[in-house]
Amino acid sequence: MKFSAVSLYLAIGLASTTAASAAAATPRTLQILDRTIVSCSLEAPCDECQGDCDTDEDCEGDLICQQRGAAISETEAVVPGCDGVSYSRTDFCVVADAATDDTDATTAPTDMASTGMDDAEGFEDGMAAEIAGLWVGEEKYKDGEIVYNYCSRALFQPSEYGNYLTWHGYYLGFENETCADIGVNPMTGGVDNPTYFTDSYDPEESYVLRLDKKVCLLESDCTYDVTTSDSFADYELMESSCGAHLKRDLMSEYYSCELYQVNQIKNKGDGTEELVVILTYSHFTGGYNNFSCSDKPTYDMDEFLSDPIAEGTARFVLQSGYDTNTNSTFMDWECLV
Repeated sequence: MKFSAVSLYLAIGLASTTAASAAAATPRTLQILDRTIVSCSLEAPCDECQGDCDTDEDCEGDLICQQRGAAISETEAVVPGCDGVSYSRTDFCVVADAATDDTDATTAPTDMASTGMDDAEGFEDGMAAEIAGLWVGEEKYKDGEIVYNYCSRALFQPSEYGNYLTWHGYYLGFENETCADIGVNPMTGGVDNPTYFTDSYDPEESYVLRLDKKVCLLESDCTYDVTTSDSFADYELMESSCGAHLKRDLMSEYYSCELYQVNQIKNKGDGTEELVVILTYSHFTGGYNNFSCSDKPTYDMDEFLSDPIAEGTARFVLQSGYDTNTNSTFMDWECLV
């Protein structure tokens, strides 16, 4: 990722973890977390820090299968006894003693301003105006070679008190499921599913974030053609805007870098116009000065899977009547390319 004065394309760094044991024993060497997910079984058991397992019998020797849910913080993403974190639902084989260690030791909150953790070279404060509004569509989240599918909605809301994002995902599966499978049409915002609003809420898939930093990307960094996807094959591209935001999750201690590409497209037949955004994101810890970002905003699965930093990507349509941006024409976009 290239900027005039800064590169976002940093090498991925998996957060190391250490057991918070009060015992005086010599600490054991942590095993590297294996993010290449396989199907553990009795016939082919997994080694320490490998997954995905279902029972202890799927693990080698005396290892146990640690049952996990999707993590929303780095603390929850820790895999006991392993060097690395995983935000997915993957269950890993771990040493029994590591799984029962007390790792909930707390530390005093860090004053980010005094330590420079609130600084991010190349970024300025704020949120790009063109991203504001309610967006609905498909989301992909990867863990190793497994891609999980979601039908998600995101509301980017500017205010005098700060810029906020609420994100809710409805988990679909991992076999190319789409929003249409649950009766949701991102193009119209229509929901043909009477149980959607009662059954879709999952607190583990709901997030509240504050957007603090923004920067525009170069045109060469934003080359994904949204009209190449099946949903928009009958459209032509009119304008694009491309940039990045740094965000902080208000419910946890993790941060994220989200690259965006807003596309104004027009139907070749009836002239209908839509705004479609591509959002490609990754997580990091330690403050904004430790940011790590994906290579480019893309919904191309080959590009997404080959990017070692990208964790998730989404293709959303702006919903009619939910544009909270008063500068709604592309002439007012901040990062026009």
